[in-house]
Amino acid sequence: MSNTRLEEKKIMHLREARGIGRMTLAEAMRADADLVKQVESGEAHYSPAQLRLARKHLNLTNMPLSELEVAAFKRRLYIMYDLVKDRRFHEAKDMCSEMACVLELDNCDDDLPQLHRLFEAHILIYADNDLNAAEKKLEQYQSKNYGPTAEHNYHYYFNMAAIHTRRVDYEASLSFYKKAQEVSSTVKELTQEDIKRLHLGIGACYTFLEFPFKAISCLENARDLHTDKRTCVLNIHFDNTLALNYIRVNELNKAEKLLEHCLICANSIKDGFYIGLAHYNLGLLRNQREMWADAIDYFERAIECFEKDTLQHLRAMCCMVRCWASLGKFANAKRLLKKATSMCNDELYNIIYEAIRHYIEVRGRISLYNDKSVEYIETIALPHFERTYDYYLAIDFYKLLEKYYAKKNDKKSLLMSEAIRRIYERCLISVDEGGLIP
Repeated sequence: MSNTRLEEKKIMHLREARGIGRMTLAEAMRADADLVKQVESGEAHYSPAQLRLARKHLNLTNMPLSELEVAAFKRRLYIMYDLVKDRRFHEAKDMCSEMACVLELDNCDDDLPQLHRLFEAHILIYADNDLNAAEKKLEQYQSKNYGPTAEHNYHYYFNMAAIHTRRVDYEASLSFYKKAQEVSSTVKELTQEDIKRLHLGIGACYTFLEFPFKAISCLENARDLHTDKRTCVLNIHFDNTLALNYIRVNELNKAEKLLEHCLICANSIKDGFYIGLAHYNLGLLRNQREMWADAIDYFERAIECFEKDTLQHLRAMCCMVRCWASLGKFANAKRLLKKATSMCNDELYNIIYEAIRHYIEVRGRISLYNDKSVEYIETIALPHFERTYDYYLAIDFYKLLEKYYAKKNDKKSLLMSEAIRRIYERCLISVDEGGLIP
């Protein structure tokens, strides 16, 4: 189809959709009354001057109607998409508003309006964390009666995965990321950075589900994909996630090297969140080496970087409390825990903080009977940790109970040992009954 013919077809569809008669359009173009009928039946063409007048009459002056305009507009949509990936949210929102006029082309364009909806949903997820609004946009996308392309499906699946990640439904998120991965090879618009970002999403799901070897395999396969940038948040986030999984499988030297590089990169772009994340993971690394005082120092620096009431801030406080307990500084641990609890409005972390309070009670008096604290840990804390995929935290509590029961010469210490073995088998061997783990 010629460039002119594509433009003429869109004008015909929009004329009909708006209930404008052929005679009215012909008059607006200062053309013969039969010209519109001839053009729409493929027997004639509008002149450039007539096309301009038709656009003006139908209020389509800046609409992407010709092939050249369509290609330029689509490229601009992807520029907007890239702004979101670079966390330049204000600019992305401005472009999104400016380009919203394309939605008026729903009746004659199956591509650009749908891409705009998908990318607007992306903005709502990443810039505003407005998951309900993003979901409504995706429902509008699905409601359109047309055959979606692999490109559209990729962005739909990716957005759905991101929504489920933020709702802490990691199994559903992983399923959507896998669907996105299945169609990605046929989407020519995707860059290496996009593919690396997809691998990060899958690797992050494995991380949240606490399958570290699966996460490492996924992330290592994509780590060297080129992103054409000296330092970008994707690479910093990617390497932080990989380092966290190295820590979980005790590859501490690999993790430390990555995290030191992350810290340099995060400081170079003055990104407080990623500076905090690198410090937090370095704290976990020192904790793994039982260097409790050094770990506390890293966690303190992470807390200074994270905004209050964020999950990262709450988690760093948890880790620091447990480090004080590991040092035997139980008064310090209780004082910090009291401060952390007073600041917490998150239901999940309220349970964790209460569990840590009982953890301190048992650890501080391991030789005494602490029936209430032990009962809370066994009946409430541990089932909660396993239900929310916090298996590595659960291991620490099982180890505490194993030691507690051994001191009492109670055979329940064997049950605690068996629980620890079961978790290690689940996390490190990755037995998967749900079909999500390849």
